[in-house]
Amino acid sequence: MTRRTASLAFLALAVFAGPLRAQSSPRAIVETLLTAMSAKVAARIRKLFADTATQQYGVGALKSGEAFRAWIESDVIAAEARVDGASIVAAGDAVIVKGTIRNNRGYANAADFLFRVERGKIASWQIRY
Repeated sequence: MTRRTASLAFLALAVFAGPLRAQSSPRAIVETLLTAMSAKVAARIRKLFADTATQQYGVGALKSGEAFRAWIESDVIAAEARVDGASIVAAGDAVIVKGTIRNNRGYANAADFLFRVERGKIASWQIRY
């Protein structure tokens, strides 16, 4: 392969493959979730969670698997849940979000959420009240 051919191949790869994306930080992933919730983009919300993601109210029982997916569908996506006035603090894989959670069913309450992000996906969402 000549130098010119190699250069053209590299250029074609760069143009058609698009830029390589660095893995997003845990904070950026949670911010993407909050944006997707506000914009009501269900497919994006679903994609942000790990296949093994869990949800928990306080120190109650963990929801995982089908129970987790049913909760996301009913309490987040169908209810069009969003967090207003979010303040976000991140440390390592942990992201804390505080604000006001609202939905299309008239629910509004103080939000205090602890997210854990692993390998670029949200692995857990603990709702702390």
